[in-house]
Amino acid sequence: MDDKKDIGSMENGKKIDFEFRIIGDRRGGQHAIIQWMFSQFNGAIFRRNNAFHHHDVFKLSGYPDMKNFKSQSGSEENNFVATVVNYEDKTLKIVEDYGHDQYSKERYDIIILRDPYNLFSSKARAYRKWKKGVFDIELYNILVGRWKEKARAVLNKESYFINYNKWFSDECYRRDILKWFPKGVFAFTDSHLNIIPDGWGKSSFTGREFKYEANKMNVLKRYEEMKDHPMVKLIIEDKEVGELSNKIFGEII
Repeated sequence: MDDKKDIGSMENGKKIDFEFRIIGDRRGGQHAIIQWMFSQFNGAIFRRNNAFHHHDVFKLSGYPDMKNFKSQSGSEENNFVATVVNYEDKTLKIVEDYGHDQYSKERYDIIILRDPYNLFSSKARAYRKWKKGVFDIELYNILVGRWKEKARAVLNKESYFINYNKWFSDECYRRDILKWFPKGVFAFTDSHLNIIPDGWGKSSFTGREFKYEANKMNVLKRYEEMKDHPMVKLIIEDKEVGELSNKIFGEII
């Protein structure tokens, strides 16, 4: 991972402190992590969900007009300003190839990865509800290929990385995540850890039943309910997926 460049003195005078580019998967826990992470941010954020290449996030934010930014600090004084953008079912290379210029003092690319067995079990469950059980093998091949590419990027340390499985179960790991950033940018609290975010979808298994008790969801064992689904059978049989998963998450199945 290259050293970050301080461009706070850019000629165009743009003074947004941070860009956070989150690369993950639908059903991979990215919304839960974003909700938790930025509830601890000492400042104001502009949030763009499910961005694509045509989204000019800096322009969409309206900066320096702050009307589209939401204060996270609980006071009118915001020490930092940031944009938070997540890219669903994309890879780091896809996002980099969009070619968006950096407009902040610091940019953080963060891959969020969930183990493949629980991830694709959740995707399969969502298919059953939304697609009436239709299994699209072409789409599956695209998604599993992109999961593999993200996994290889993680192993090659090409970006920051949040292990969803560890994040869900380990407070020490969550505390360590916030140590990546300059002192004072985040103040640790787990107050939003177990809240399912409004407007960002719901569990494909339990809906919003555990809206304020997300820790009670069986997110690390979803594959047990879906092991007979053709998508889950394929992911279990994929040797490359197994090798990558074991290196990152340890033995799951």
